[in-house]
Amino acid sequence: TGFAFNGSEQEPRPTIKVANLGGLVRTIIAEYGDLVGARVVRRHTFRKYLADGTNPDATAQFSHDIFFIRRLVARHRIFIEWELGS
Repeated sequence: TGFAFNGSEQEPRPTIKVANLGGLVRTIIAEYGDLVGARVVRRHTFRKYLADGTNPDATAQFSHDIFFIRRLVARHRIFIEWELGS
């Protein structure tokens, strides 16, 4: 959430929430320091270009948004959430 750019000087600080099924993500963040500093690449495309779309094309993408994990926001049994920054 929060990926929108509002044109102000303040940089966006979106969040990303990942399912923690079976506790796998919790194990990974415990081993790698909450993943702070890890790079997150957000890719944009149209639905029709996805593998199950009407015109599958893995190369049909817009430019990527690159973020880095700034901090762990929430750690629950069901999900893990991080704040991202540029």
